[in-house]
Amino acid sequence: MINLGSKTLETKHLLLREHNVEDYKQVYNNYANSEIVTKYLTWKAHENEEVTKDYLKSVEAKYGQKDVYYWAIVLKETNEVIGGISSVKNDDVCAELGYCLGVKYWNKGYMQEAAIRVIDFFFEEVGFNVILGRCIKENLGSKTVMEKAGLKLIGEVEEDGKDLYLFKATKENYKANRLEYLLNKIYKKDIRNFKYYTFGYQKDYHKNEQICYGYIPFLDSINPEIIVDIIPDTYKYNRPGIKREYTKYITIHDTASASPTAGAKAHNSWIHNMANDKDNRNSVSWHYTIADKDIYQHMPLDEVAYHAGDGTYEKLEFFDSGIKEDRECKVGISSDGYYTINNQKSLVKAPLKKDGSMPTSDNIPYNGIGIEINENRNFSIGKTWWSESYQMIGNRGGNLNSIGIETCVNVGSNYINTMRNTAYIVGQLIEKFDLTVNSVKQHNYFSGKDCPMTIRHANLWEEFIDIVKIEKYRNEIFSDAVFKFESLDKEYLADDGNIIKYEEGKEVSYKVEISFKNSDLKYEYVYTSKLGKCEF
Repeated sequence: MINLGSKTLETKHLLLREHNVEDYKQVYNNYANSEIVTKYLTWKAHENEEVTKDYLKSVEAKYGQKDVYYWAIVLKETNEVIGGISSVKNDDVCAELGYCLGVKYWNKGYMQEAAIRVIDFFFEEVGFNVILGRCIKENLGSKTVMEKAGLKLIGEVEEDGKDLYLFKATKENYKANRLEYLLNKIYKKDIRNFKYYTFGYQKDYHKNEQICYGYIPFLDSINPEIIVDIIPDTYKYNRPGIKREYTKYITIHDTASASPTAGAKAHNSWIHNMANDKDNRNSVSWHYTIADKDIYQHMPLDEVAYHAGDGTYEKLEFFDSGIKEDRECKVGISSDGYYTINNQKSLVKAPLKKDGSMPTSDNIPYNGIGIEINENRNFSIGKTWWSESYQMIGNRGGNLNSIGIETCVNVGSNYINTMRNTAYIVGQLIEKFDLTVNSVKQHNYFSGKDCPMTIRHANLWEEFIDIVKIEKYRNEIFSDAVFKFESLDKEYLADDGNIIKYEEGKEVSYKVEISFKNSDLKYEYVYTSKLGKCEF
């Protein structure tokens, strides 16, 4: 083992460097004085800046020792210290990971990013053989970070009256642990079957019964054709050529056209016909149409399209709620028309209905109201509006700040494959535009419209988001990996992950082979699942 001390490390978003006492204001303000941050930690929130100064001085004094590993987590975009990560104790063989992060920076992937970089450094450069971790059982966010970073849950222990999870990784298995975390998210012990409906505006195809025998979301197994066919901006009615100032959301729709011929190619022709017709003044456009076998891109990804129903004249803004950050964020509306967060009345009014009456919490869309944490560590509430058409509150930012995706619901197509293809594209967009999974919204979020109707009524939205999370993790950690899924029971399970023959209680198996583009490393796993109780 070669002790290298707190060598500066870098990731996509972060710089991990030595602490210094000049950081005290940022350390204190961003996380050290927060009882929310320290709730599950071994140290209490700092009472004042002097406590933070003293702490940083004590850390600085240790940096001459090569076996000391304490890093400040610096967000490169702002050059702010937003957290800390360290080996809380180590010897010649083993290190134990500890970390904390300001609440404002939670759920953005930063802690996972820092932990993976430190673990790689410990195993590949320093030469530790074992890395340990622990967290209080209620701290599920920390549990997820450790598992994503490659530490495997090995047990539980009670310590000082607290129930803790224990984690471990070795030099030999930490990369495999990350891979198994991904594959375990794909795996289904019991494969659910269900009946659902697709919906269309056509009279003959208004409500269409569909049966899903079940599926496992194998990566890269559908292989849709992706066709880029950008509409012209000749007449600028549906492609105005306006560049988005920034991208904050990805908006999911469905086409509401269930005719058997209404696939992605037909919608591509339709939107092109609109763009080429100088007499057609319909300002309707979106970026992708996604079907079960093919995907069309119609608009440049950096341009504004007209799809969300919230207009283009009102910019997205966020307003200080006057309510301090917290682990939870449950939004409602008070009896006198103000937004509430965790039952506290905010400073921000909800929009009035057209008749001047006040909306209620029942008028909040499925994905909620836009919330951020601002520089004062207060919740901020996004600009909203009243949609008279749908009698719902809508959020701003749909047209001006999002990419629009239409999903096909045509009779005869496999909507589950369409949903999986959409998750694949969304995963790519999250990576390209540096977004989070929370950036993925239903059309309903912006206008109150019951859209995407099929996924909403089939209660598949959370399932869809889970597949997006799988794609996001794959893109972050295994961008150089090639996955090959093969059914070992082809009478029942296709190589694309779809169940093609149903028999209650039947066990089906599949094999996953993983190779890497720039490495000789190869892995192979076999999984067995069971077909669930008949629900159709």
